[in-house]
Amino acid sequence: MSFLHHLMVRQVRLPRGFWEKIPDRSARDRWPACCREERSTKMSYQKLLQWVIGSTLVVLLLVRCGAPPATPVAPTIPPTATPIPSTATPVPPTDTPTPKPPTATPTETFTLATSAEEIVGTWHKRSLYIRFDEDGTFREAYSLDGLDRPFSINSYQFEGTQIVTTEVSVSGVPSCGDMIGIYEIRLLESGNIQIVTIKDQCHPRAGFISGEKELIR
Repeated sequence: MSFLHHLMVRQVRLPRGFWEKIPDRSARDRWPACCREERSTKMSYQKLLQWVIGSTLVVLLLVRCGAPPATPVAPTIPPTATPIPSTATPVPPTDTPTPKPPTATPTETFTLATSAEEIVGTWHKRSLYIRFDEDGTFREAYSLDGLDRPFSINSYQFEGTQIVTTEVSVSGVPSCGDMIGIYEIRLLESGNIQIVTIKDQCHPRAGFISGEKELIR
């Protein structure tokens, strides 16, 4: 290695005026040929290294920007075995009990009235009052005291087990006129009477006197 090359590598500080003593040449010629070649080689190596690093960075940037994002792969879940339902043994149908028919309410024993003496007296059903008199008439009113001023008076007479009624007078209620009503009167074991309509076209009168009535006196 030359003396100058040694100085360049070791970076030895040269004394002042060193270069003035060397014959006047360009700065390039001041370096020995070997030093110039080695310096040129180093510069070429540095440029090559810079170009490789730069190219690598460009490639990395292109790959990072242009490459599609990785699609996450969902984990594979093994299929769950579907349990097979057990077949239940069918239960034979139970015989449905046949509903029993409702027990018929026994009809109260009765006898049919055939004379006025069996029905004479005052009877009522809720707020409706009727009084059979011995003279062959009966009165209708909405209260017990109202029987002295009844809204209807009818005559009656027995024909066997039935009574035939005709209107005598009315006050404040529709008149039945000449229409005749036919009824039968049942004498119940309880002491009450039950008046049953056989035939009567005067519906207000039939609706009033029909039904079971309790004896007052």
